Amino acid sequence: MKFGGRGFKVGVGAAAVLLWVGAGCDRDAEPEAVVDPVAPAQPEEEAVEVEPTEPDAEEAEPPGPPSGPLSFASWPGREELHTFDLMWLGGEREVALYEAPDATSASVGRASWMDTEEIVWEDSRVRVTEPTFYEVSQALEVVGLAYDESFEELDAEELHLELEEGELLALYQYGGEGTCFVGARGQVLLGACPDEAAGLREVEAPSEAPSQREGAAAGEGAHAEVKERWRPRQQEWWVKVRHDAESGWMRVDDAPIEVHVRLIEGYD
Repeated sequence: MKFGGRGFKVGVGAAAVLLWVGAGCDRDAEPEAVVDPVAPAQPEEEAVEVEPTEPDAEEAEPPGPPSGPLSFASWPGREELHTFDLMWLGGEREVALYEAPDATSASVGRASWMDTEEIVWEDSRVRVTEPTFYEVSQALEVVGLAYDESFEELDAEELHLELEEGELLALYQYGGEGTCFVGARGQVLLGACPDEAAGLREVEAPSEAPSQREGAAAGEGAHAEVKERWRPRQQEWWVKVRHDAESGWMRVDDAPIEVHVRLIEGYD
């Protein structure tokens, strides 16, 4: 029994030694690295396309004058206190009548008169297809009444356009009493006629080949005092007439007509 008890004691002591050795070995071993929990993957940044910014309004190039065609209730070579008569010289020839003062509008019939017969007209329009252009050589203020192109009327609003060197001013039509219909920066107005002394220089039409100014309209040779200097480069003259049961617009430039300018009755 003592042997067995000694043997039991030895076994316990050996176990204690093994436990101590194991503990010592654990202390000498390098500590295990602490592993952090896996962090969630960061989403890749999407490429954002940046649109180019538009230039400021101040830096944008101002619009030029309206190119037309534009229509004005007038007649070529208009003079203050004057009107005109039309005389037919075409014999049996006929001219087309249109629904509007525009050859692209619908045709409403044809007309003819006896030689030397006076043609009674009801309305007159000048359709400007190419204005005369002027280049601004120094800063210039253009002042006048705004012209409503849709209704062919003048607004009560007065416009003030500050033009800079290099901009264009368009001349459309003489308006009477020293005024002209002009255009700049997308606007049309009735103001002072272009004056070279004010820093304006006549130039060719932009982006187009040089063109010849159209000759004087029929009958203008009889009154050379007409404001020839304030004419557009190309224009069409239309009058509204009534023939038989038809009423329409006739182009004077293409008709065998003689024009007589006269003083309006009641004025000396």
